[in-house]
Order: sequence, then C-alpha cells, then structure tokens
Amino acid sequence: MRLAIPPLLLRKQVVALLDSYYDQYQDEDFSKAIALLSEWYHLDIPKVSWYEYLGGGTLGGQVTEDGIIMLQQPENWKKCRSSIRGKTKWVRTVLHEFAHYFLWANS
Repeated sequence: MRLAIPPLLLRKQVVALLDSYYDQYQDEDFSKAIALLSEWYHLDIPKVSWYEYLGGGTLGGQVTEDGIIMLQQPENWKKCRSSIRGKTKWVRTVLHEFAHYFLWANS
C-alpha cells in the first residue's frame, strides 16, 4: 500500500503550527494543523482528547477503535524525560497518531 504524502509546503505549515502549539498552547494552531491534514486527505476532522499521561506516562498518543485521537498534553510531555522527549518528538507523535487515524478512517 502506498500512502500519499501532502506537498512540502503543506507539511511545513502543519509542522510550524504544531511547533507553535507546543510552545504557546493556542488551540487554534493545533486545530488548524489537524484541519489542513484532514482536508488534504479528504477526511472528517478527528476528535482529539487530551490526557496528562497515557499508559503510565510511557505513551504519547493512541487512536481508539472509534477514531478518537488520544494525546498527551504538551506541558506534561515536557515533564516526562525532557531530555529524550522534545518538541520534535511530540510533533512526530501527533503526526504518527494522525496516520493511524487515516488508516482507521480508510479501513
């Protein structure tokens, strides 16, 4: 199976919005990033629920069987092993979980 990848400019815009959300916690940045990806893939915007910790603090995100993306809040992400878990890792986790949502929505 081949996965279509959004154009470079869109990917940079999404990563910039997620970076901004990680730093400033402005909900519109996160919502806009997810909306851009959803629009490009022709998907409904997923429901996202935020948690202080997932899996005893070992998980950064998860997608449930009904398509809800569960993510760890950035402020709590920073507290857990901050030397290993930085902004880039959090952004990658969000994108990884969106990919799971994409596969769930297309199954």
